[in-house]
Amino acid sequence: MGTLYYGDNLDILSRHLADDPTASHYLKLLLDAVFGADNFRSEIVWQRTAENKYQFQWWALGLVGARPVEQKKGADGGVDGKILFRDHPDPKQQPHAIVFSVKGGGVGVKDVREIDSVVKKTGAAIGVLISLAETTKPMRVEAVNTGSYTSAFNGQKYPRLQLLTIGQLLAGMPVKRPSGNVAVDETFKKAPKAKAKSATHPELEL
Repeated sequence: MGTLYYGDNLDILSRHLADDPTASHYLKLLLDAVFGADNFRSEIVWQRTAENKYQFQWWALGLVGARPVEQKKGADGGVDGKILFRDHPDPKQQPHAIVFSVKGGGVGVKDVREIDSVVKKTGAAIGVLISLAETTKPMRVEAVNTGSYTSAFNGQKYPRLQLLTIGQLLAGMPVKRPSGNVAVDETFKKAPKAKAKSATHPELEL
């Protein structure tokens, strides 16, 4: 199974193919004729098996710099990854979270509602749905209607729910969030430096 990505300098076009590996070369020749060989961007090939079902998910989270989370039931159920950032002048305030849901198959409005529910239950600042398939207009309308997150630092608004496809991420589209000198990313905290202990050597009797 695989996906061939085509685009140009104005937009990114993705064509999702569930094909026989032996036929992929013929399909690429056909798509080259339709979109132009110069517009070919990349090919992702994957296999859905029990032992590597999370590999696509981890790879997708790596595109946005998110940390994978342990799959579990409860309030965090449905969260595949997180980004933590500190967006408050008071350093004692707890960091905010961006939660991610990754979908490798078809997606619909129900998936937008699920990530919205997770955002509300966890108190996350922003929710992001990453999908291999293209999103639909009803999905985008549903996401827009959830409102926005306002940064405590600069007062700028960011969409509370964001829909990003793998094609968009490969084309360089980022998650809209406070970053840089506005907010401190704490997704992967550095371990504190270990203090060197002075070595003591026992006296040797001569």
